[in-house]
Amino acid sequence: MHCDKIIHFQKDERYLMKKIRIIIIAAVLIMAGILGIFIKANWIPGKYAVKEGDFDRYKPYILVQEVHYTGSGWVQTGDESGFFPQEEYADIDLVNGSVLPQMDIYDEEYANIYLCEIEYKGKTKHAAFEDEIDSYYIVDWHPVYPVLRDTILPEWLYPKGFMTKREAGRTSEKTDGVELSQKENDSINMKDLFRNVPSSNIQELSFYVRKARMATEDEAKKVYADIEIPVEKEVELKEPYAQAYYTFLKEESDPIKENRSLRFRLAYIDDDDTPELLLMKDNSHPAGVWVYTYKNGRVVEVGEFGSIGGMQYLEKRGMIFSGFYNMGEGFSQFYMLKDGTAEKICEFHDIDVEAFTEPVEPLYEIDGVPVSEAEYNAKYNELWNDDFISIGYNDGVVVEDIKDLKRALAREIEDLEIKTKLAAGLDAGQLEALEAYSNFLIVYRPGFSKELSDRADTEWEYTVDYEDSEGPKFTLLYLDGDEIPELAVVYGLAHAHGIYLYTYTDGEVKQVGDSSYGQYGGVGYMEKEGIIFSGYDNHGNLYDSVYRMDGTKTVLLQESSECWVHEEDGEGQYVYEVNGKETTLEEYLAANEKWNVSEEKIAAYDKAFCVPDGNIEGSVNRAMISILLGREEYLKEKVLSASGCTENEILRFEYDDFDRDGSYEAFVFLGERIETEQEEYYKGQFWFVSGKQCVELEDENVYRYIDGITEGSGPTYIYFVSNEYFTHNLSSVWTVKEGEAVESAISGIGEVKCDRRNELEIWIDAYDMVSDGKEGERYGHTCKPYFYRYSWADDEFVRYESREISKEWLKHLCGFDLGTEIEAEGYEILSILEQKNGIVVVNYAMPSSEDGSSGITYDNVFWDCAAGDYWKKDERGVTSWKDAGFGGTY
Repeated sequence: MHCDKIIHFQKDERYLMKKIRIIIIAAVLIMAGILGIFIKANWIPGKYAVKEGDFDRYKPYILVQEVHYTGSGWVQTGDESGFFPQEEYADIDLVNGSVLPQMDIYDEEYANIYLCEIEYKGKTKHAAFEDEIDSYYIVDWHPVYPVLRDTILPEWLYPKGFMTKREAGRTSEKTDGVELSQKENDSINMKDLFRNVPSSNIQELSFYVRKARMATEDEAKKVYADIEIPVEKEVELKEPYAQAYYTFLKEESDPIKENRSLRFRLAYIDDDDTPELLLMKDNSHPAGVWVYTYKNGRVVEVGEFGSIGGMQYLEKRGMIFSGFYNMGEGFSQFYMLKDGTAEKICEFHDIDVEAFTEPVEPLYEIDGVPVSEAEYNAKYNELWNDDFISIGYNDGVVVEDIKDLKRALAREIEDLEIKTKLAAGLDAGQLEALEAYSNFLIVYRPGFSKELSDRADTEWEYTVDYEDSEGPKFTLLYLDGDEIPELAVVYGLAHAHGIYLYTYTDGEVKQVGDSSYGQYGGVGYMEKEGIIFSGYDNHGNLYDSVYRMDGTKTVLLQESSECWVHEEDGEGQYVYEVNGKETTLEEYLAANEKWNVSEEKIAAYDKAFCVPDGNIEGSVNRAMISILLGREEYLKEKVLSASGCTENEILRFEYDDFDRDGSYEAFVFLGERIETEQEEYYKGQFWFVSGKQCVELEDENVYRYIDGITEGSGPTYIYFVSNEYFTHNLSSVWTVKEGEAVESAISGIGEVKCDRRNELEIWIDAYDMVSDGKEGERYGHTCKPYFYRYSWADDEFVRYESREISKEWLKHLCGFDLGTEIEAEGYEILSILEQKNGIVVVNYAMPSSEDGSSGITYDNVFWDCAAGDYWKKDERGVTSWKDAGFGGTY
C-alpha cells in the first residue's frame, strides 16, 4: 500500500509539472502574440525614414522641422542637399502642416525633420513675424533618419529609424488661430538668451525674441554663444606704485591671506602725484581704514584711522581725520601725512552729557588737557572744514576673485585720472550735478532689491527671473539743451525693463516724467533736443511713443501701434493706429518715418555702470568723461590738432557710434577735391578719432571716392576707393571695435557697393573671360558682383553661402526651363549656384572642339528669385539670358 501511494504521488507530481509547463508556454505564447500584434501594428513603417545621403533621389523637396512654441510651428532647415546649416532657420508657413506628425518630445541632439515635396504658394503675412514668409503646400513627405521615438522597448524590437503607422496618423494637438499663452512664449530660453545681449544688438531684438521663442535649450545656448560679450584684454600696470600695490594686495594683505573678499580704494591724500592705498578690512565698530603709501620703491604702512570702517581726509592737503564714538564718549584725532608718515596734529576727547540717562559731568579735552567747551569748539573748527572727503567700507572696490584684482586696480587708477581731468575741465554747476548724482545713487542703491521685488508682482510677472546678475546700472547722457547731463538708471535686461531718467535742477535730483521709457534695458533719444523714443514689443505687437523732455516732465508728441487682431474665422490682420486713431499702413509708416532720424542715440543697459559698484563717484565721473570725449566738437578739435589741418580742409566728417557701444567716434577726410576735364578725385588724408585713439589710417592720399558707408542694425562700416589701380576699383573698409579703428576682412578685395540693409555687393575683378581651349591660363578682364551679409556671430561681413543645384530645381525657381534654353544654343552648363540671398548664377561656356583648337568663351546668367526675373533687369537693361551676366566664371 505504501509503495502504491508513492507511485501515485509521483504520477500526480509529473502531471502537475506538465500542467505548469503547459500554462507557462501558453502564457508566453499569449504574451508573444500580444507583443507580436503590437509590433505588427506599430513596427511596420507607414513611411520609411530617408537618410541624408539619399536626398538627391527626392526633388524638388525641402527639409521641414517642427518648432514648439513659435508662430507658424515650422521652420525650413534645409533642402535636398542640406543647403541651410542646421543651426540656421527660415520661417515658413505650411498650408496643410497638420499632415505631418508633430511630436511632443525633443531629444538633446535633434528634433524630427521631414523631407517634403511641396508646391510653392508665394509669400504670406503671418501674425508671429514682422516680414512676409514663404508659404508651401505639402504634396508628400518622408521622415528623415533618425526619427525620435518614445518607447520602453529595446531598439531591436522597436527601431528608432522608422516612423510607424500609428505615429504617421498623429496630428497636432495645437489649435490653429489660437494665440500661445504668455507663459509659453516667455520660456526659460529667453532668460538665457537675453542675459548678455550687447547694445549693438538693441535694434535687432525682434530677431532674438523670435529665436528664443522657437529655440530648444541647446539652440538657445548656441545663439547666446554667438552674441556673448567677449572677455576684455589683459591690462597692464605701467606705474611702479601700481605694480607695488598690486603685489602687496595680492600677496600680503590680510583679506587675501584670510581668503576673504578684498575692498580697497586709491586716494590722493598728500600733495605728491602718487595716490595712497586705502584698505577696508572690516566695518565693525572699532575697525577703521588702513592707509598705505608708496615710498622709496616699496609699500609703507601709514596706519589705521577712523571707525565703523570709515575715515575722512583732505585731498592733496595731507590731512586725515580719525573719529571714534562709543556710548556718549568721543575721541577724534587729526593727522598730517608727510613723507610716508602720519604725524598727529591734535587729539580731542569729549563726553556728551545728553547721551546719558544719569547725570554726568561734561568733559572737554585737547591733547589730554581739560579745556572749556568754547576753547574745544574753536580749536576743533580750526581744523575741520566741509572739504573733508568721507570714505568707508561700503565705498571700497570689491574683489571677490584674485584674477580680477589687476583689472580693478587699473580701473581705479584710471578713475583718479578722470576725476582730475573733470575737475580741471568742468564748471561748478557740472561738478555739483555729478556730486549730486553720486550721492543720489549711494542713497538709492540699498532700495533697489526691494523695489525690484515689488515691481515683479505688479509690472511684470517674470522680472526677477530675467534680472541680470550684475544688478541695476546707470549712465549719463545729454538730453535737454544745457550742459548738465541727465542720469539714466535701468534695472536689467528683461522684457519690461525700461530706463528711468533723472535731471539735476534747483539743487536736487528729480525724476523726468512719471514712468520708465523703452524696454530690454534700452531707449533711444536725440542728444540736446530732449526727444525720447520709447518702443515696446509685446509678442509681435509694436507700440511706439515719442516724448519731449520739458523740465522734469515729458510731453507726448506721438504714439503709434501695429497690432495683430484675430478674426472669428481664424484669420486675422494688422490694425494700425496713430495717436489713438486707426489709420492705413501707408499713414502709419508716414507718421513714423518723420521720427526715423540718423541723429538718434541709444542708452543701453550693458554699456552702463553698475550701481552696486563700490566706487559710485568714480563710475559717475567715468560716465561723464565718456560722453565728453565722444562730443563732436571735441573729436573735431582733436583730429585737427593732430593732423595740422584747418576746419576748411574737412571734406567729410562721419560722426557716429560705429560699434554701438554708447561712445561716439569719427572718420574724417582732410584735403581737397580736384576736378579736371577727364575726372574728379580727392587728395588728402583719412583719419580716425575717438576718445581713446587719433590716427591716420593709410599712406595713400589720392582717392576716387570717399563717401561710402553701410547702414543697418549692426556696426557701421565706412569705405572709400583708392586711386592706386587703373583697371578696377578696390575699397578700403573700416569699422570700430572697442573705441579703435579696425580694418575689415573685406577691405581691398573689390569695390564695395551697398545694396540692402546689412548687405553688400562687392565687385571683384578677374581675368577669366576666354581661354584657348587647352589647359592654360584664361584672359579677358571681367568684374562680377559677389554678395556679403553682416554676421553677428563673426562680427564681420561674410559671403553668402551657396550650393550647386540641378537643372530641374533651376526650372522650379525660375518658372521656365532656363537651363534647356541655354543648352539649345549649343552651350554647356558648367554649374548652377543658388545663393542664400536668392540670387542664382548659371555658369556656361561654348564647348571646345575635340582637338581643343578653338577658343572657349565663358559667361553666366544672374537670376533673382525674389524679383522673379533677371537680377536688376531694368537697371542693367537686360533683355534675355544672353546679356544677363558679367562674363567669366562665377
